[in-house]
Parts: sequence; C-alpha cells; structure tokens
Amino acid sequence: MKIVIILIFVFYSSLFAKDFRSNKLTKKFIARMVKEYNIKPVFLDGLFQNVDIQEFPLRLMLHSRGKNRSKKLKKLYPLYGAWDRYKALKVTPLRAKEGAAFIRQYKTAFEKAEKKFGVPKEYIAAII
Repeated sequence: MKIVIILIFVFYSSLFAKDFRSNKLTKKFIARMVKEYNIKPVFLDGLFQNVDIQEFPLRLMLHSRGKNRSKKLKKLYPLYGAWDRYKALKVTPLRAKEGAAFIRQYKTAFEKAEKKFGVPKEYIAAII
C-alpha cells in the first residue's frame, strides 16, 4: 500500500514539475556554485530538472504587503536572492520582539527541545 501511495505521489508531482536548467538565471547560479563552492554540475542539474513550484508560499510572500510590494519584489528578483526577499517581508523589529516574547512564554518547552534535538531555541521559534 505504501508503495502505491508513493508512486501516485511521484507521478502526480512530476506532472507539475518544471525544468529550470535552461533558465538564464539558473545557468548563472549553477556556474557560480560550481566555481565558488566546487559543487558538481551534474548534482545541480538534477536539482533543477524537476522543480515543483509551490504556488501558495510564493503568493503568500509576494502578496502579503499589497500590490506595490509584490511589483517591487518582482523587479528586484534578479538582483536579490530568496533570503533577501524573505527578510524584507518577514524579519522586522516587531516580529523579533514577538519572537522573543514567544520564547519567554514557552521557555521550558524550548529548553527541552533545544537539549533533546541540539537546535537553538531561536531557530525553532523562527520556524514556528
């Protein structure tokens, strides 16, 4: 039964996968990774061959600040990477303050998780 479910999932996701290997920006990225970090091009080609685009997170990031914000981000896209776009939208002094309060509120749970998994509580809170 598990095998059937996995096969259905793989088949279904491959219907919507996109090959980004011929994309100009992807080619530049691959060349940079090969040059700067000595990553094998075959490995990177494999990653970009069947990209499953997740529309919901993209829409959420691009539209969370209104139309002007999404237009600005789309313009800047070739200049800045994903972290820069994410940081501009989500990393703010208010969210940092709320995150610190959240960690204080659930201090015991965060300390247990940090000890058990070896992941700093700040990382866990940021993901949540």
